[in-house]
Amino acid sequence: MTVSQIKLLFECLGGSNAIVKGKLYFDDPVIEWEVTTDAIWVGDDQGKDLTINFASKEINNKGVFYTDANGLEMQQRVLSFQQG
Repeated sequence: MTVSQIKLLFECLGGSNAIVKGKLYFDDPVIEWEVTTDAIWVGDDQGKDLTINFASKEINNKGVFYTDANGLEMQQRVLSFQQG
């Protein structure tokens, strides 16, 4: 059962839109996020990446986080890591 939901609409440059929905459920500490976008214009023959960035002052992850590229596999990342 959804307890609370927020819906944000972003009007992007070039006329595209993005919708972000956040859902909270009763007795569950997880927030479910759903992101939907209009078509991304690629008429300039340039590759495009769509990123979603979340920040929290309450999470102490020591600069370690994980990314997932199109559901392929999770990759561990380290904030400000410089390979030397």
